[in-house]
Amino acid sequence: MKTFSKKSLVYRNALEPIVVQEVEHQLRQLSPKMLKYIDPVQVIAYALNRLPALYATSEEGWHWQQARATSKMKEQIATAVRQALVAVQRDPLKVSTPLQGTGIDSTSCYMQDNSQFLFKQQETKKYW
Repeated sequence: MKTFSKKSLVYRNALEPIVVQEVEHQLRQLSPKMLKYIDPVQVIAYALNRLPALYATSEEGWHWQQARATSKMKEQIATAVRQALVAVQRDPLKVSTPLQGTGIDSTSCYMQDNSQFLFKQQETKKYW
């Protein structure tokens, strides 16, 4: 298995900032009373888990994926965020412990083994 340094593992999901913008846009349309029951982080995670990932490893790929998302997926993104807003409304009886800090890079997952990082793309999953 080929090993990679943490520095060589730079990849990002181009949908993340677009989904964040859409969540902010839709939250501005809600009443302050409704906002009390919605955690934006949960909305973002829920929506991202229902959209295809658009990962990029270069600036050119990043811009291409973002252009693709904004031109071809705008309605799909808006729908995913609307569904997320309904799905994640806070239940006062539900106990939820948020993840702490960024012990794992939020845009990549890797395992440390003898000071080297082994990339395991097949096993990478987001649990939000």
